[in-house]
Amino acid sequence: MESVDEGQVRLLTFVRLSPGVTVSKLARLVRATPAATRRQVEALEAQGLLERRNHPDHPNANELHVTAAGVDVLTSEA
Repeated sequence: MESVDEGQVRLLTFVRLSPGVTVSKLARLVRATPAATRRQVEALEAQGLLERRNHPDHPNANELHVTAAGVDVLTSEA
């Protein structure tokens, strides 16, 4: 697995505290652009640390969830 930088740990932490958050909401929470947040989410997803799930109420939106591997990264960073 690639190393995780401070910004990625921050995103993982926000998603862990707000499971099911969307990329656009996450971008607002971390005060970043949706495009920059999406790139970070894609990198974390490629590493198996985040996963997207279909939003039950909005077919064009995805919810973000930290995977077990993502939780491991967060607990090792603490």
